[in-house]
Amino acid sequence: MFNVPGHAPDADEATAIFTEVLPAFEAAGVRIAVETYEQVPTARILDVIRRVDSPYLGICSDPPTPSRRWRCPAR
Repeated sequence: MFNVPGHAPDADEATAIFTEVLPAFEAAGVRIAVETYEQVPTARILDVIRRVDSPYLGICSDPPTPSRRWRCPAR
């Protein structure tokens, strides 16, 4: 996820964050998968992943997550 309580980075900031921290994950052999969810459009997540351009950063597609808001219209 990109967003945390009180902070929602735009694509430029998310790209900078991943670019900064990814070398440590690569050195440890750890891959990061960003999960899709309704708060951030999938197109923005894909844009960030393409901009970072690392085999250690990818996407975890979770199609049911965006549909949750339709199942709970009162929220």
